[in-house]
Amino acid sequence: MYDQEKYEEALQQINILIAAHNDSALFYNLRGNIQKMMGNMDEALINFDKAVALQPTNHFYYSTRANYFYDLQKPDECIRDINRAIAYAREDSVKYSDIVRRGTAKAMKRDFQGAYEDFMVGLAFDSTNIAILTATGTVLNDLNRKEEAISYLEKAVLQAPREIAAIGNLGFTHMEAGNYEKAISLFNRVLEIAPEDPFAFNNRGFARYKQHDLEGAMKDIQRSIKLKADNSYAFRNRALVYIARKDMDSACRDLQRAIDLGFSQMYGDEVEQLKSQYCEEK
Repeated sequence: MYDQEKYEEALQQINILIAAHNDSALFYNLRGNIQKMMGNMDEALINFDKAVALQPTNHFYYSTRANYFYDLQKPDECIRDINRAIAYAREDSVKYSDIVRRGTAKAMKRDFQGAYEDFMVGLAFDSTNIAILTATGTVLNDLNRKEEAISYLEKAVLQAPREIAAIGNLGFTHMEAGNYEKAISLFNRVLEIAPEDPFAFNNRGFARYKQHDLEGAMKDIQRSIKLKADNSYAFRNRALVYIARKDMDSACRDLQRAIDLGFSQMYGDEVEQLKSQYCEEK
């Protein structure tokens, strides 16, 4: 029932099981996942905590709770649980996978050097892993090591020429390096593979904005927001286009929307600075 997304029915059944077996960490863990998928995040955490309490040396339950914290964008709590999961991991493949996941959580909290170090540990274990190559290239870009970033991302694309995460991040890195034509060609390639990818539209829109193609930029960013209305970066990008058009009311609405969607936690204070510059209280 859970796998078929029948969460109400799954919850009813797991409640019956827990009533009969209230010492089963597996059942509490499953109920936590069901509650999470239903949006009952407080109830989900209660169940994940119970599973951990019942089996405090089991890798699996720390790992699941770490996923919960990651989804809530709580990287510190996620890293804490991943560290515990690593301590109890019995297989090297699981241990190194957790180290890479920890790197992803470190990147979320903008500890890019720490993330890079974890990804390098992962690559030492599996040097051809596409996801780790892509993550390493992405965090190297965040560290402003553009040439190294491009090198890792090109390796990923060479091994997996239809992997949109690798292609898209390679395009993003070229865009940040000022190679806008190259970036646009890579975002076009993503859209050939995944015609409804909101991030490719958003990034291509920003590249077009940097080329002063405001009409093309707006068209792409609007499409991105229609496909994914909770992407704070798209609202930041559209605000920049509005600023270039001197439509400050629309720009300020988008800047506030980006803030409300958590832009600052993920990417820094750029949007607050733009709002301070262009949106003074009237």
